[in-house]
Amino acid sequence: MAIETAEQYKSAHYLRTADIESRFNNGLSLEDRWQREADFALESAGQKFEKGDKILDLACGVGGHADVMREKTGVDIDALDAASTYIEQARSRETIR
Repeated sequence: MAIETAEQYKSAHYLRTADIESRFNNGLSLEDRWQREADFALESAGQKFEKGDKILDLACGVGGHADVMREKTGVDIDALDAASTYIEQARSRETIR
């Protein structure tokens, strides 16, 4: 069951997550954050990905991480998120398939 967008942004869990993320980002641009976080995810996977491999990006947000991972590795990525607003934004990005 997807959480309605208005409720999601008011929840204590979301506000706490946003607070933690804002301290982590230290003024990075959105693109730099996606780059840093995608690098971390790929390194944490513990394997080298090659063209033709598949990655599942859960909680993809607007798809920024998926874009970076696809560009770096050439893999196919299925990206999913429970927030319908994020999915709409991801679909509107030219680089998301």
